[in-house]
Parts: sequence; C-alpha cells; structure tokens
Amino acid sequence: MKNLRNGGWLSSWCAFISSALNVLFDRLAPEGDLIKMFRTRKNGVELLEKLKSTLLGLQAVLSDAENKQASNQFVREWLNGLRQSCWNGILPALMLSYNDLPPHLKRCFAFCAIYPKDHEFFKDQVIYLWIANGLVKQFCLGNKYFDELRSRSLLERVPESEWKSEGFVMHDLINDLAQTASSKHCIRLEENEGSADMLEQSRHMSYSRGEDGHFEKLKQLSESEQLRTLLSTNDYYSLNHISKRVLHNILPRLTSLRALSLSCYYIKELPNDLFIKLKILRFLDLSRTMIEKLPDSICVLYNLETLLLSSCQYLEELPLQMEKLINLLHLDLTNTYRLKMPLHLSKLKSLQMLVGAKFLVGSSGGLRMEDLGEVQNLYGSLSVLELQNVVDRREAVKANMKEKEHVEELYLQWSDGSSAYDSQTEREILDELYPYTNIKRLEITGYRGAKFSNWLADPLFLKLVKLSLSECKDCYSLPALGQLPCLKFLYIRGMHGIREVTEEFYGSFLYSKKPFNSLEKLEFRDMAEWKQWHVLGIGEFPILEKLSIKMCPKLMGKLPENLCCLTELSISDTSLFDDAQLFRSQLEGMKQIEVFFINDCNSLTSLPFSILPSSLKRISISGCQKLKLEEAVGYCDMFLEELRLHACNYIDDISPELLPTARKLSVESCHNLTRFLIPTATESLTIQDCENVEILSVAVDSAVTYLYIRNHEKLKCLPEIHLFNLQLLMISNCKKVVNSRKEWCLQRLTELVIRHDGSDEGIQHWQLPCSITRLAIKNLKTLSSQVLKSLTSLQYLYVEGNIPSLVEQGGLPSSLSELHLHNHDELHSLHLSHLTSLIHLHIFDCPNLQSLSESALPSSLSELTIFYCRNLQSLSESALPSSLSHLTIIDRRNLQSLSESALPSSLSQLNISDCPNLQSLPVKEMPSSLSKLDIRRCPLLEPLLEFDKGKYWQNIAQIPILYINGFLITIRKVLQLLAQLVKGKFCCNSLLNRQQLQCGRDRKVYEVSVRLISEMEVVVAIGDAFLSSAFDVLIDRLAPQGDLLKMFRKHKNDVELLKKLKLTLLGLQAVLTDAENKQASNQFVREWLNELRHALRWEGGAGHIVINGTKYQLNQAHWHSPSEHTINGRRFDLEVHLVHESEDGKTAVVGIMYKIGRADSFLSMIESDLKALAHTKNVERKIGIIDPKKVKLGSRKYYRYIGSLTVPPCTQDVVWTIVRKVRTVTKEQMKLIREAVHDESETNSRPVQATNKRTIRLYRPNDPKE
Repeated sequence: MKNLRNGGWLSSWCAFISSALNVLFDRLAPEGDLIKMFRTRKNGVELLEKLKSTLLGLQAVLSDAENKQASNQFVREWLNGLRQSCWNGILPALMLSYNDLPPHLKRCFAFCAIYPKDHEFFKDQVIYLWIANGLVKQFCLGNKYFDELRSRSLLERVPESEWKSEGFVMHDLINDLAQTASSKHCIRLEENEGSADMLEQSRHMSYSRGEDGHFEKLKQLSESEQLRTLLSTNDYYSLNHISKRVLHNILPRLTSLRALSLSCYYIKELPNDLFIKLKILRFLDLSRTMIEKLPDSICVLYNLETLLLSSCQYLEELPLQMEKLINLLHLDLTNTYRLKMPLHLSKLKSLQMLVGAKFLVGSSGGLRMEDLGEVQNLYGSLSVLELQNVVDRREAVKANMKEKEHVEELYLQWSDGSSAYDSQTEREILDELYPYTNIKRLEITGYRGAKFSNWLADPLFLKLVKLSLSECKDCYSLPALGQLPCLKFLYIRGMHGIREVTEEFYGSFLYSKKPFNSLEKLEFRDMAEWKQWHVLGIGEFPILEKLSIKMCPKLMGKLPENLCCLTELSISDTSLFDDAQLFRSQLEGMKQIEVFFINDCNSLTSLPFSILPSSLKRISISGCQKLKLEEAVGYCDMFLEELRLHACNYIDDISPELLPTARKLSVESCHNLTRFLIPTATESLTIQDCENVEILSVAVDSAVTYLYIRNHEKLKCLPEIHLFNLQLLMISNCKKVVNSRKEWCLQRLTELVIRHDGSDEGIQHWQLPCSITRLAIKNLKTLSSQVLKSLTSLQYLYVEGNIPSLVEQGGLPSSLSELHLHNHDELHSLHLSHLTSLIHLHIFDCPNLQSLSESALPSSLSELTIFYCRNLQSLSESALPSSLSHLTIIDRRNLQSLSESALPSSLSQLNISDCPNLQSLPVKEMPSSLSKLDIRRCPLLEPLLEFDKGKYWQNIAQIPILYINGFLITIRKVLQLLAQLVKGKFCCNSLLNRQQLQCGRDRKVYEVSVRLISEMEVVVAIGDAFLSSAFDVLIDRLAPQGDLLKMFRKHKNDVELLKKLKLTLLGLQAVLTDAENKQASNQFVREWLNELRHALRWEGGAGHIVINGTKYQLNQAHWHSPSEHTINGRRFDLEVHLVHESEDGKTAVVGIMYKIGRADSFLSMIESDLKALAHTKNVERKIGIIDPKKVKLGSRKYYRYIGSLTVPPCTQDVVWTIVRKVRTVTKEQMKLIREAVHDESETNSRPVQATNKRTIRLYRPNDPKE
C-alpha cells in the first residue's frame, strides 16, 4: 500500500480503518459479549443494536472523511470494489442461527420477511397470516411458535406502556436474514419494482401505502396468479386513498389470494362483486377504514378464517347472511363504536375468537347479560355499558365474567339515570362482574354502590397495570388497592362521597411488600369532600414518580412521607398549606423532585425557597393570593431552569435576594407589584399585566438575552445601559417606553417586536440598531422610510396597519428576503422590484390593492400568497416573475379569470380557494413544471374540473397531484425521490434514529410558526463505502480459509483469532482526531463527533418522522383557543396543531388539546420564543436543538380522521391525529398562546364543525415509528 501515491494520506486511511474497528471491538467485547454471541449461536438483541448504532455512526464520519479526502482515484476504486464485503461476511454467520431452527419454525420465520425494516407488527396478526397460508393450523400452536422465535432473539419486543399494547419488530440484520431465508418468496414491492422475475417468483408481498392511489404500483400484479398474500404495511397514523381501478380491475384478478389487507385506506364502500372471484380468501383485514357497510359478496367467502374490522368507526351493520362464513375463526370488532353487537353472531358456529366486543345492556335493541355469558371466545378489550339496566345479582351472574380468560382490558360503565336504585344491589351486581385474573387494564365509571367489591383488591391480578375509578359519586371508601403487585397507574376522579383515605386503602399488612410497591403515577381529582389522607409511614409508594392532587378543596394534613423517587408534584385547589411548616418538612423529604406546581392555594402565605429541595428545576406558583416573598434564610444553592409567578397579588417587590437563581423568570398579573430589580443571572425575562410597575432596573450588567414586557402604562423606560446582552426585545402596549425615546442603545439586538395601540408621536426619526435582522411592528404610522432603509441587515419584516412610508417607491431595504403586509388600507399598488433578495411575499387583507403591475414584484420572488384582497380583480400576463414556484390565491371575491399567460413557466404549485366568481383557468398554458394543483370552493370551476367528464379534465389529468375540494382525483403515481447517501446538511442525531423536529418556513400570513431547530452545517452524512471497506479488510485478513465462519461454529473461544481481530482494530482515535481537525470549524460537528464516541452505547430513541413510507417534515405549529375539536361534546381551553408536510405536498396534522391545570413542559421550554411570537403573528424563530422526547404527547391513544385545515386555505385531505389525552396548561400559558396568535381577542377558533359523515376512529398504536 505504501507504493500508492500520496502514501501519507493513505496511512491516515489505514489508521482510520484499524482504529474504527478497534473501537467497535472495545465497545462490544469487553465483557465477552461478542464471544458469547458466537458461542451460543443466538442473536443478542442488545448486542445487535450496539452493532447497528456503531456501524451507522462510523459510516457517517467515515463517509464525510471520504468526501474530504478521497480525491485519490486508487482509493476510490478500492472503496467501490469492496463495498459489499461487510454484509457478505455477516449474513453467513447469522445463517447459522437460522439453520438451527426446526423446519416448522424456519417457514414461519421466513414468512416474516414480508415486513419492512423497522415496521412494528402485532403478534396476533402474524399468527393469523401464518394460519391463512397453512404454516400453522391453530392459533394456540402459532402462539407457541411465535414465542419460540422470540426466545431465540429473532423477534424483538417493543415494551408496552400506559397507553400502548405490546408490539414486535425485527432487527435490521435479522430482517436481512429473513429475506435470504425466504428465497424471494416474500418480498416488498418497492424494493423489486421493475423486476418481472422477482414478481413472478413471489408468493407473499407487502407494499407501503401512499397518496397516489396505487394503480400504477399494483397494476403489474394483475396477472400474478400465484400471489398468496398482499399486505399493505402502515404505521397506523394516516388514511390513504386507493384507486377505484385497484378495487375494480386488479384485486378481482388475484384469484389465488389467501390473505388480503386493505387496512388504513379511505374506503367508504367496496365493490359488491369484489369477493366473488376471491373464494379461497382466508384472511381479510379492513381495519381502520371508513367503510360503512360490508358488501354482501363477503358472505361467499366460505374459506374465510380471519376478518379484522377494528376501528371501522363508521361501520353500522354486518351482512345478515354472516352465518354463511362457516369457517370464520377470528373476528375483531374493537372500536367499532357505531356497530351494535349483532345477535346473529351466535350462528357463527366455528368462531373461536371475538375481539373488542361491546355489550349495551338492556337498552333499546340492547343485549341481555345472558347473551354476554353465552359468548365464551372473547379476546382483547371488552366494554359492558349501560349497567344501570341490570336488575339484580341473578342477572349479573349470567355474564360469566370469571370465565372470560382472554379479556385483557375491561370497561364497566353505568350511565346517569333517573330511576331509583339500591346501593346494596349495585354492590352485588359488581361482585358478579369479577373478571378473570389476566386483566391488564380496568376502568369503572359511574358505579352507584356505596362500597366497591373486594375483588378489585385481589393480589391475584398479577398483570393489572392501570386502574381508573371515575364518577362513582356514592362510594364512601376506596378499595384496598395497595397490594396489587403490578399496578403502575392509578386514577381516582369524581369520588364525591370520599371523606377520608384510610388505612384500608393500603391493603392487608400481612403481605411482606410495601403498599403500592409498583405504582409510578397517582392522581386524585375532583374529590369535593375529601378531608384527610391517613399516612402509614412504612415506606408506602416506594417508586412513585408523579403525584397530582387537584380540586380537593377540603384536603388538609400530611402527604405520604419519604417519597424518595418523586420527580413531579402538582397541588391545585387544596388546603394542604394551612399547616405551612408541616408541608415544608414533607418537601424536604422529596430528594429527587424536579417539578413543583402550586395553583389556587389561597392558604399559602409564604414559601421560603431556601428550604426547598435543591433538586428542583421548575417551580410554578399561580393564583396564591396571600403569598408574599421572603428573603432566604441562609445560603440558597437552588438553580432553577424556570420560575413562574402568576396572579400573586400580595407580591409588591421583586429583587434577587427574594428569589432563587432562575434561567427563565416569568411574572404575570401580579397587580400590586411596583418595583422589579432584575436578577443578574436571568437569561429570559417576561413581565406582563403588572400594571403598577414603575421601576424596572438591574444593578449590574444583566445576562438577559430575551425581554418581553406587556401592558405597563406606568413604566417609563428600560435599563438599556445594563442590558448589554439583549438580543430579542418585545414590547406591547407600553406607551411611555415607546414614545419617550429616539434612540435604542442595544447594540446586540437582532430582533425587535413592537405592538403599539396608542399615539406614536416622536418615533418618526428613531435610530434603531443596525444589527436588527427581524422586525415586526404594528400601528407605528409615523415611522419613516429612512428608519427602515437604515436597517441594512434586515431580512424579515412584518408590518400590520398603515405605514405610509411603505407606499413610497424604494422605501424598504434591499436586504429583505421575506415580507408580510397585513391590514394596510392605504396600499393601492406595489413597488418592490428593487428588493432583489426578496423570496417570500405575503399580502393579507389589503382591500384597496387593485392590481399587480409588471414592475410590482422582484425577479427573485419564489413564493407569493394573496389573501383577502377583495378588490384585486386580475393578474396581468407579465405580473408574476419567471422565478415564481408557489402561488396561493385565497378569498378574492372579484377575481373572475387568470389570463392565458399569467402563470410563469417555473410554477410548481398553484393553490386557489374561496374565489366564487372565478370562471376559468389558463389550462392550455399550464406550465409543464406544475406538480400540484389545488382548487377549493370555486363553484364555477368545479364542473369544468370534474373527473373524466369536465371540460378541463384532459388538460389537467397529467398533473401528478390534483385536489378538487380536498379530494385526490389524479391516479397517476407520484415518483418517489431516492434518498441521497451523501448530502451537505444532516441532522447530527439522525444516525442514532433520534427524531429531528425541524420546521420549514411558514409562508402563510394566517399562521404562526416556530422554528424548533436551527439550520446547521454538518458535513457528515450517511454513507457506507468507507465502513464496508474496513470490514472487507477485516474479512480478507481473517476469513480467507473460512476462519471467521469457523469461529462462529465453534463452541469454544478461538483466542488467537480474537487477538488477530483486535490487532486489526487498532487506531480509530487517530483518524477520528484527523477528521475532527478538518471539520472542527463548526461547533455542531465537534459536538457530533464527541457524541459519536458515546453513540456506541446509545440505544432507542426516535427516528425520522415517517407515515406510510412518506417522510413528513414539521413545518409549523399554531394554536387555537378554545379548541377546534371536541371530545364527547366537550370543548377545551386550548389546542395546538403541529402541521407536517411531505415533499410532494401532502399534509398531516397532530392536534393536542389542553385544559387549565399545571404547566405544560414543552410550552415552558419555548416560552421565550412564544412570547416573541405574541407580537408578530408570522415571525419565525430559531430556537435550537430540542430533544423530541420533551414534546410529551402523553398518550399513545389518538383519534384519526381525514379532514381539512382549520385555517385558510382550509386544505382538504389532511390526515388529522388528535391525541386522546387532554394535557394541561396554566392560565398564563394559555394567555400567552392567545396573545401569540390572535391579538387581544378572546378566541381565534372557528365554530365547531359537523363531522359530515367523516370517519373518526380511536387508535391504540404499538409505538409506531413515526
């Protein structure tokens, strides 16, 4: 190798190779793990995961080194020639594990190759598919086979949680092994498109769902007479359209199908003759579709064994001739809320498993308890509703609940009724509803007895992890739950009859374990008469992490002692602080507490911070009207991430000696506060609605970089001389602060936001810092154009209200790249051609803008949005620049037409909505570059655009993505973009499968966006050439005579071989250091390289966001108050929408609803940036890198439906995910969000809309990789 050119450079490569493998060996083999894996021939899941992480991390840096260094053609040839050596060496070794399997397990394992990598699947579904394809005869036998594969580490369990059931995945290397073992009989369509031989050999096939209707993708299967399984893989997070041509023309031809999955499709009905030719079908999955009625032809499927209808929320009835399905073994009806339990199911004599049954007792058309008792094949979840209709114990006995051993989730519900009832009878009824001990989750709602049954406390419930008792208003005592061995989550709500929580709650003292030995989360809520909590003091709740006590106004006394694992304590509307000294002593025992919320506790008069645990990171105090701050006694070593004081009217003075050190400090609605001395260590400061503050000062130079002040009419000035580090300043309704100055002495200021609703005399000749890059202003009418032109670094400008200087030609700085004009009544025309850097222009509610002239827009413009400019009647032929790629026109009442040459040839997306008088489109001159056309609520255009009939159809049919009123009608396949192995920008954590939350720019004037992660130049990229070459060298050195394979086969350790391996692995640090030196100018690369060294031990985390194989980037987040969705008719205080968009323009929105309560941790993290947005509506902010885990959705249960955006342009076919769990925010957080998105108004939500027959489903995904 020394004879090659550039020998010194090549030496670095050699060092890099050997050192890379040295680290790999040291990380995997110090405890003999690698040897152990070889010896046992089994695949250690943790070890494989370490291997995978190591490979990915090394690939990233090494590929970058290749890009920087491999100009040498000899090295490039060497790398390219050795690329496959790594996998050629690994797979034969893994095949040894496969070869040890008995034949029946080999067949079952090979079938699992149908699943893509990282796809999470359910155990039951896999077994159903095995049965359908004759690999297994009975479910119990399939269950045994599955467990055997799992015991050999071929299948990896994804743990269940409070909200998620158990799922499984295959490690990537095991997935490759399954592909090899399947001998091309099980394939993924996307990996074999265009390969006629592969498609002809395959018997079982999966494909990823998308939005193109799948006709182009699946039409190549129309002659596949041998195909046995066709499975659409999905992540349970979205619905997709499927072409009618697939349902009518392709599927009926696949006459050999044994198993068919159409899950998660936007299917309302199926062709009535679809199943006539599929008579040998044994497995049919229609779960999570919008289907309302099954076709009668399904009853001719005499061989059907499995029918999955879970989460078909619009399904109202089953075919009356279902009894013809004489071989039906498994039926899943989970979450089919509209479907009443069909009486004729009893005629299905072969039925062995009924999952997700729901029994409505005694109501109109309801069932009897004896009907429930006769069904012995219930699995999964079981809901028994309307139990107030059960007359007595004898009727309850007929349900035979103890015999239903496969039910894992049980919901018992009594509804409010006017009929009289007897408490003892109710107790006897509940006694007879004693479930089998396999139960995992139990919820009892509305129970009307005075006391619970003893069976709730049975320690034989070895799998019960979650228990919820709600609205049982007549109960006067709680069951003895303390000895439930696995209970992790306990919720007790609305129990108005409880006055004391007594020793009975902890269970019998005969047991050796401490009470509530496994409990992690405990919540008491809405306990109006609860006065006392009896504490044992014997170490109860030993691992409790979260304790919440809310709306318990009479509760006094002690909490459990020595909660040593407690990390979060939330107290709201209680009297626990009446004995302040007692409560302080209890806090001292909470050694790991990090979060402390106190709300509406009027008995709290003092809280010396010096006595609180130093582990605290966040404290929020709200509505404590009698609280006064006290100077710390002794040294206070507490350093808080965040401190909030809200609505504490006894506080009249704030100074550093009264508060602990806090990085973020927020003081709101403290109406008697008059003086505020800023703590020097505070970086983010918010002061709002403290209208009597007259003095805001700081003793020495402050660390504040963010300052938000709002509604302080008495405040005259800012201590600018000491705000040396201030970068972002937001001022709202502080008249004296604004009007009393001519110069802003803030030399590091980069962003200024001013909302001013009073007179603005004296600001005409302001001198603003030239460092400002982002400026948002409202109602500063006298601001001169000279002030704006002096801002030579200005890139972003948001203007609301009339500013005459904007009308002047040349009145804006040429550095602008984004401009928002909002509510400008005096704007008649635009003169922006001199803005040669302008890329994004948004014009909103400028009623007197009548036309866009040829010179109105700059040649650099890429995106133009025109919203509610009602007098703009037309676009001239040359008004739009040739650079324009995105054009959005919304709510232009007078727009009648677009001229034939109005659209530039560069246009890729055209969106038009709410233009009722628009009569024509220039379809003959549509740019060939147009990839998406979206027309909504333009009634005169709709007939012209009708599918296959309209006048314009032939002209627009070739546009890849075409939406008319929200419906995707173009079937043409959208070509998938191939991922590049090497790119210049790369999120440094993605190689570890951590989710990158990066918002694109929000270019819509009616939404507010938050940038969650700043763009960063990271030169590393995923590549495999260098790493594979390194392994190639390893294999060439060790395995020319099959040494490596011999080592795998041996039962003893080959010491010499291992020594040879380790010698080959020397020197990684040298070249890592070399690579680092070449890249060290970028701080992110430094951080990434440091992390890489620890990445070898990193496990788990989130990957990139993928829905059905399509990557969605998080573009923006916006809030509505009150919520725009309701759950069970209830509207909540706040709702956040996380809007995601794919590369081809598809939209998916995640909605989270909030009610008033404790602070939301994620909103707290971005508080300062939200405050910035409170003044700007459309300002984007760079926040930095945020760990996605901190979003904390709080629930794996969610509602799913296909709808539209709730803000203009009200885009249709949006995949909505509404998190079922309603999170909490404080009143001040909601107020902040409200200000950020809708000025001073009380609401920014549209009225609650009807569902209009949309399917809304409740899902329980198994931790989807999305």
